[in-house]
Amino acid sequence: MMRWSYIQVVWLVSALLVLTEIPVRCAEDAKSPDIDFQRDVRSVLKERCFACHGALKQEAGLRLDTVASIKTGGDSGSAISSEQPEQSLLLQKVKASDDSVRMPPEGSPLSTKQIQNIEQWIRSGAVTPTVDQPEPSPSDHWAFQQPVRTPLQADNTLHPIDTLLQQKLQKLNLEPRPLADKATRIRRLYLDLIGMPPTQLQLSEFLADTSADGYEKIVGKLLDSPQYGERWGRHWMDVWRYADWFGRRYVPDVWNSAPQIWRWRDWIVNSLNED
Repeated sequence: MMRWSYIQVVWLVSALLVLTEIPVRCAEDAKSPDIDFQRDVRSVLKERCFACHGALKQEAGLRLDTVASIKTGGDSGSAISSEQPEQSLLLQKVKASDDSVRMPPEGSPLSTKQIQNIEQWIRSGAVTPTVDQPEPSPSDHWAFQQPVRTPLQADNTLHPIDTLLQQKLQKLNLEPRPLADKATRIRRLYLDLIGMPPTQLQLSEFLADTSADGYEKIVGKLLDSPQYGERWGRHWMDVWRYADWFGRRYVPDVWNSAPQIWRWRDWIVNSLNED
């Protein structure tokens, strides 16, 4: 009776496992993967086709951002044919070898995998997803909408901005802080508009002014002062990394810029002061 060594037994078991797994793998390979329209098809169309066949533009009357619009098609009819997938206009265009016919017309052709996904989706019946919404039109962007004034509660004692803030505070069940005294308000105003606090004389003059438009007069005076442009011009200059410096670095980035950079600084300040 033949005796098997441990190594021979291990080898035989391994071989049997491999042989029994082959049919399973073949069956799995033969099974087509599920194609999701949003993930495998629409994402490709959005990247490569929406520029000409989306919300902004529909070349040849064709729009490709929803299954419904793909099935409806454009001037040449439906873009897909579930009965004869190979005759689908969409497939013919993306598969075309002639650059004058192939779509998309610019850039590299769709990859083999991308075309296979589109074809598999068509062959499987061009299933419509649960949510099949078109791309929003650029004209729907908020920047292109007619401004609508928010209705305010009738309260003549408050500025409209204060009314809006009060409405928000009420929704949050918050109590607003009491109105700041005149000295605090004038200090805040000076610091905000010119970056410096009022002098003792300026503060005294404001406190002594009992006219109804005393605050507005100070606002106008500060906006007309040259310090206003200096205060707010620095924010523009910070964005563009403005710097005054002395010396020379003989490199292209700053070479010969220092002697003339003040002109740009003054232009910023003067532009703000001239409104």
